[in-house]
Amino acid sequence: MKKVGFVVLATLLLFACKKEDGKKVEFRALPFSSIVSDTLEIDSVRMNTFFSNPTSLFTIDDSLILVFDDNRSDKLCHFIHTKGYVVKSFGEWGRARGEFILPQGLSLSKDKEACCVYDYNTQYTVCFSVKEALGGGNPVQDVIRMEEVESGRPVEHRFHQVLALSNNRFLGFGNHPENRIQIFNQSKVLATYSDFPVLDEKEENNRSVWGNLASFGVSPDEKHIVITTGIGAAFEILSLSGEK
Repeated sequence: MKKVGFVVLATLLLFACKKEDGKKVEFRALPFSSIVSDTLEIDSVRMNTFFSNPTSLFTIDDSLILVFDDNRSDKLCHFIHTKGYVVKSFGEWGRARGEFILPQGLSLSKDKEACCVYDYNTQYTVCFSVKEALGGGNPVQDVIRMEEVESGRPVEHRFHQVLALSNNRFLGFGNHPENRIQIFNQSKVLATYSDFPVLDEKEENNRSVWGNLASFGVSPDEKHIVITTGIGAAFEILSLSGEK
């Protein structure tokens, strides 16, 4: 019997920051001693679902967690009840509409009505209806084909991850020199950010900033992104105002 433990953290992280002299950034957040945690063990064999590499986790409500697992089993996304069982699983492997070859992670919309997965191989962004997925219907809500998104100029659309923003927008994070970050909707690229430091493998603090080990998040007001890296321990806060 195979089990895996998920740690559920009830915490509040404030993205508010203060800049001094354009360099120093101070964060205000709750102390670790105030974080309430619990461990949830899931009997995965019972549900014929094997968890081995969960990379994204979102809380839907007080009793439901949405987990993305790219272990190449039969399903990608799983609704987990806090009592310790799988409610529903969805997200198929394959080449048909709404299926995946090389999925890069899950994001949940602010209203928690849709979740999206980007496929690095096909360059499709697939959005699922949370309600339909829980109800057992067809969860595929929309499929955005990046080659059909108007960019105004030739540009690479291959990302490491895509996050759902408000107002039906998406943010793609990659390391291609012409599209480090793109904000787009179903039909048009709205902004492209490429004026970040040029990679130099000879410089340790540059080598890892835009490598595929980087991860990122968006502030609640969607005006900044934070980028962290596994190599070099780089940590950057970048503004998403205008085209700079």
